[in-house]
Amino acid sequence: MSKQRLKHDEAQTAGAPVTADGTATPSSAPALLSKTEQTRILDAAARLTPRQRQLIYYLTEGMTLTEAGERAGYAPGSANAALTGIKEKMPAIMDRLGLADEVLIEKYLMPLLVAEETEFAKFEGEITDRVNVAANGIRLGALELAFKIKGRLTPEPAGAMDDHSITVNIVHVGGEA
Repeated sequence: MSKQRLKHDEAQTAGAPVTADGTATPSSAPALLSKTEQTRILDAAARLTPRQRQLIYYLTEGMTLTEAGERAGYAPGSANAALTGIKEKMPAIMDRLGLADEVLIEKYLMPLLVAEETEFAKFEGEITDRVNVAANGIRLGALELAFKIKGRLTPEPAGAMDDHSITVNIVHVGGEA
């Protein structure tokens, strides 16, 4: 990759305006590439390569990372780095597919936090009553996901006895304690 192209890619990643020759412009100068063109370049960088797609496919087929990496054509020991590269691209891919953080939280996570389920009462084989109750299992899963997203969920200590326990790191920011 040429130095100019590298500068162009670094500036794009940083969100700086870029000229057509691939150099970053000062923030006060207008960008020579339109927002649409900048978005197109960033989208292209976020796409997975065929080998990355193969790696994901083989992982979903149940192969180990080593097996999937070798099958996808990666050198021994380099599949982990490839997977890291895929993880770095995922936020941009999800955004392009309409799954921005705000959408995921508003449309999918928040409803789970108030999920309900219906319990039925039977007598002699007939349903006699039903009641909506809090779906605590679903709510717990949603809270675990929210804390994982925020980086506040710590892994369970080895040998933890309760599969449904959560460890939360509380961080105090600003103000008095």
